[in-house]
Amino acid sequence: MPDANAPFQPLFDRLNQHSKLALAVSGGPDSTALMWLAAQWAKTHGKLDSLYVLTIDHGLREAAPQDARQVCKWAKALGLQCNILSWQHDGPTSGIQEKARAGRYQLMANWCRDNGFDGVVTAHHRDDQAETMLMRLARGSGVDGLSAMAGRSEIFGLAVYRPLLEVSPDDLQQVLKNAGHDWLEDPANQNEQFERVRVRGSMTAIENAGVDSQALGLSAKRLRRARSALETMTDRFMADGVTVFETGHCEVDRATFEAQPDEICLRTLNRLIMWAGGGKIAVRMAKVERLLETLDTSNKHTLAGAQIAMRKNMFVIGREFGRIVPDLQRQVHVWDNRFIFNDTQNVQPYGLFIDQAPHQRPQSLPHFVACSLPAFFDQTGKFTIPHLERTTAGMIHLSSLPEGIVKVPIGV
Repeated sequence: MPDANAPFQPLFDRLNQHSKLALAVSGGPDSTALMWLAAQWAKTHGKLDSLYVLTIDHGLREAAPQDARQVCKWAKALGLQCNILSWQHDGPTSGIQEKARAGRYQLMANWCRDNGFDGVVTAHHRDDQAETMLMRLARGSGVDGLSAMAGRSEIFGLAVYRPLLEVSPDDLQQVLKNAGHDWLEDPANQNEQFERVRVRGSMTAIENAGVDSQALGLSAKRLRRARSALETMTDRFMADGVTVFETGHCEVDRATFEAQPDEICLRTLNRLIMWAGGGKIAVRMAKVERLLETLDTSNKHTLAGAQIAMRKNMFVIGREFGRIVPDLQRQVHVWDNRFIFNDTQNVQPYGLFIDQAPHQRPQSLPHFVACSLPAFFDQTGKFTIPHLERTTAGMIHLSSLPEGIVKVPIGV
């Protein structure tokens, strides 16, 4: 006789691997089943204190606060702690689902970081995976897009775990029916102005053509395997052909780069441009493809806040001076999403006064890179550029490294 809990074993395995995990619960049947299953497992293993339910009040429906309170009521009845996170916004009129998604993940990322939780578990299932794949297919996505959702990803620095991707929504709903547990219905799930709802409505016709969610999920799984291989190849090239400096720029060996397959070149450019440009999300592939096609036609290119300077044996990727965000995020001491330091004095880009400043930049440091460095001003107006002065060089560090890079050389 088959084990009724077998489809949910990946969830139980994930819960067992962490000391503190949050559960993302909206109150719908999928996430409520996730919460119920996690609570039963935690009771059996004496780990109720290791789980915490997070529910979001998006403020988009009149019933939203009541729904959030209901989720917490259910959570507490199951022995779980619960917290309501409220999304503050100006009432978006377009891209509502995308903005709401970003808003809730940012809220959960902040909460998990502040409370020492390892990440959040979501209830994304097999049909969600199929819908995501179809939506990306409609946009002409490549391997990465068509591999749909991964079992683990990172959003705003938050580890997001999806252990139910091979489980059908019917199985999740049956869990609640067997337990006699209620759930909430979100009217937005019937609103065809949203792309996902329209795709969901077309699934019956797609299945009648012989393509069901299980087959789509299997294709996504196989594409994720191909994606993993491509990412490994990109990591190897990054380690051999890219040098990253503490000044927030990098050098790419042209001969080694040009010897790579186009796919590896595209992935390398995407990683480096996102990092050097101070971005948080990948650059659109169509733009990176155009850049690769025209890379040799000019000595200078700009994309997504990054500047690329072509040289004979290499090319340099750094921050585009005109796109710098000068405001200091004082709560985390991050400047331009590139540098982190403990001092909260006035900081401005060196490029604003580089022509008048007496500081000498190393000859090896490109002018546009020097312009993008932070300069610190004291109350008297005196300034220092830590990257160019040995006495203050240790006061500032890169806030992150490009994916595939594990260390930077000392100095500039």
